[in-house]
Amino acid sequence: QGKKGILSYTFLPAIYYSQNSQFQLAPQISLAIDKYNYQFTNQIDWVQQYGPDSFVAYHLGQSELRVDVGKLSASMSTQNYSVGPSVFNPIIMSRQAGGFPHFRLSLKPIDINIKKINLGKVEVNYLMGLLRESKYYDNNSKNNNRYFNGLFIAYSPSFLPELTFSFNKVLYKQTQFFNSEDLISVLYIIDDGIRHGVKLGNDTFDQLASLTMEWNLPESGFRTYVEFAKNDFSGPFLWTLLEPEHSRAYTIGFEKKILLQKRRYITLFYEHTNLSKNSTFLYRAEPPYYAHGVNRQGYTHNGQIVGSGLGPGGNSDHLGFTMNWAQKSLGFLVQRIESDKDYFIKNIQNIVDHDQEYSVSLFLQKESANFIYGLEGTLSKNYNRYFLSDKNNLFMAASLRLKL
Repeated sequence: QGKKGILSYTFLPAIYYSQNSQFQLAPQISLAIDKYNYQFTNQIDWVQQYGPDSFVAYHLGQSELRVDVGKLSASMSTQNYSVGPSVFNPIIMSRQAGGFPHFRLSLKPIDINIKKINLGKVEVNYLMGLLRESKYYDNNSKNNNRYFNGLFIAYSPSFLPELTFSFNKVLYKQTQFFNSEDLISVLYIIDDGIRHGVKLGNDTFDQLASLTMEWNLPESGFRTYVEFAKNDFSGPFLWTLLEPEHSRAYTIGFEKKILLQKRRYITLFYEHTNLSKNSTFLYRAEPPYYAHGVNRQGYTHNGQIVGSGLGPGGNSDHLGFTMNWAQKSLGFLVQRIESDKDYFIKNIQNIVDHDQEYSVSLFLQKESANFIYGLEGTLSKNYNRYFLSDKNNLFMAASLRLKL
């Protein structure tokens, strides 16, 4: 990592080995879907297991080449990019998938002034990138890559600087259909949507968008946030006004820091995320979240979802606390994760057969002058895993990090 003038660079690749030993996979519902991929819809490239053998892999990781000029910066990067205030499940962009190659143009926070009246601060980020298909989806090399275009705008009003609103929008399409006008597709789509003599309209693209709000009150140690997102295009604006719940997803959460005594405090937190379909799917076309009929790999990169790791039809609750004191921390977390709710509603419809996992986790960390020590454990009960049978799991880990 280094910097010279306006140029800075980070080279932080990852080379890793995976034992990749066998474990139970979801039953292969259709022979048209690779057994290592997601089984409950064929409209997404979401890998369960990367083949039957151990492997070594390389990734450029959090590497970046950046130029900064005043409040503007431009970078080429494979870094992960997370959007929004959510802790566990950002809906539009998260760190669930590996970082994909992209170009980013950023406007750092600037004041908005009109006739000497300060209206607040605004920050803008614009991304262009490339999403890649895994080798466990299909054998069509023409659709292996998708062009990604994203715009993220954050605003904090001057009269409530603790409050931040943001608008986030991303689009992607197969690179075989790419044309130069798509460089601004996140602002305006010029594509006529005609492919092989068939008019597909907006469906040459898939779109996700969200509005977020975060209210952070450091004096009282309280933070609350919400993200409301839409998947795919919703039709005429009137339809959105009449049925804002169509193709929606949302996250709500809060944190509260409680000071016990000098240098000792507890942070309580809760977050709920819902990605399952609303009732409008009964009479309006609606793909599962992150899935798509034309861009059939969905919103994924190398077989992992760019947004929330809950995936299509996923729901979750996270409740817990952390206690910090004298370079030590203790954490407790209870989680509920429901998988494939959309498939359940359409095909199962039985009150006792939901695929839900309940977990209790505990972790302890201690920091010294030269080392960081860690212990953690999670006990899980998965009811009706893959809608088949109950599974129990115990996870334990120890870590040691050397400070250089």
